[in-house]
Amino acid sequence: MKPNTAKVLIRILGTVAGLLGVGLLCFAPFVFYRSITEQNPVMIAFAVLPLALAAYFLYVAYLVWFRFSPLAVRHVCGALGFYALTLLTKLFDPMRDSGVPWRSCAFLGCLVAVFLAYRFASGRLSRWLFPESPSGVSSI
Repeated sequence: MKPNTAKVLIRILGTVAGLLGVGLLCFAPFVFYRSITEQNPVMIAFAVLPLALAAYFLYVAYLVWFRFSPLAVRHVCGALGFYALTLLTKLFDPMRDSGVPWRSCAFLGCLVAVFLAYRFASGRLSRWLFPESPSGVSSI
C-alpha cells in the first residue's frame, strides 16, 4: 500500500467517525430531554455519554480534514479501537452471566489486546506516513 492510499483510507475512516458523531449529536438531545423529564439521575448520567462521544468523533473528523498529522492518525486508530471494544463487549459481556468467570477474563484480555493493537497500529502508521528527516524535523 502506498502512503497516499493510506492517507485517503485514514481520511475516509475519520469522515465515517465524524458522520457517526453527527448522528449521535442528533440522537443524544432526545435521550437527554427524556431523562430530564423523567427526573432519573442515572439516566441523565448515561445521556451525557453520547454527547461526549459525539464531540470526540467530530474532533476526529476535524483532525483528519484540517490538521492531518500523527495526532490525527492516533485518534483514528483510537476510534477504531473504541469500535472494536463495543463489538467485543457484545461478544464477551461480563455482566451477561455473572456466574461464568471466563467471560470477565476474556473481556479483560480483549481490553489488553485492543490497547496493544492500538499502540502498534498508531505507531507504525505515524512513522510510515510522517517519516523524520535526519535533522529530526518531520516532513509533512
